[in-house]
Amino acid sequence: FYTVQQIGYLVSTYNDRRDGLPPLRRYLLFVAFFPYVIAGPVVTRDEMFSQFAGMSLARMKALFLPALTLFSLGLFKKVVFADNLGLYVDAVYAAAGRGVPLSTLDAWGAASLYTLQIYFDFSGYSDMAAGLAGLFGLSLPRNFHSPLKARSIMEFWRRWHMSATRFFTNHIYLPLVLKAMRAAVHWRLSGVGGAIVRYLATVLLPMLVTFFLIGLWHGAGVTAMVFGLLMGAAISVNHLWVKLDLPAMPRGVGWAMTTLIVVCGMVFSRSYDMATASLVLQAMAGQGG
Repeated sequence: FYTVQQIGYLVSTYNDRRDGLPPLRRYLLFVAFFPYVIAGPVVTRDEMFSQFAGMSLARMKALFLPALTLFSLGLFKKVVFADNLGLYVDAVYAAAGRGVPLSTLDAWGAASLYTLQIYFDFSGYSDMAAGLAGLFGLSLPRNFHSPLKARSIMEFWRRWHMSATRFFTNHIYLPLVLKAMRAAVHWRLSGVGGAIVRYLATVLLPMLVTFFLIGLWHGAGVTAMVFGLLMGAAISVNHLWVKLDLPAMPRGVGWAMTTLIVVCGMVFSRSYDMATASLVLQAMAGQGG
């Protein structure tokens, strides 16, 4: 989080260099403000510098009770939900890591509950960070917006860890798309073949690269890379579906498909290695013990 925050700061400062550099103390406060420096949300310079300049005792008093409430809710999510769900999830994945065949019920239970665990963990930390910032009279951007209600994988990533998604979109995906579009114009791609190449170059490849890095963001391992590529491929299919103006799925079907993709993807995110992920997925498919 600290490194990503620095990258965002350097890029925005370079783009707005006509405004000059901020005072050193304000920069140090931005990069070392303890509520968000450990686990986010990833904030921008523009979001925080104006608030730093306007900090006041009156604003701290006005936000004290809402901030304390938000911090308490976040702490409740983390300690009561995430940590307790983790006990069951850890036991199942530890067994899978030892090669113990899983029942279909245990595999689906662990995969589903891990999705809830990681949501309550990230969301709880984000709420606690926002609550702590509120005690200083500062407002942090919203980081989760009911992602498990999403009815498409694109909508899920617009709702899940929103500040990190924004960072990767602005600093990786959009620059790659812009370069690819310029190349497509230069090479004058046309016809059906040109349309396919344009889609591959301006949507699929940038999406896969972006989500490959998002996978690494979640963990530097093969399973994390597979998780990222799986999500990138799913979003690319979703994007193509919208692009071709195909009929929208019924709300229940869209939610079920999205949840299935997320839960199966989280198996890779949680697994120690590909063998463990394969064993869990096989059990989920009814091929377990």
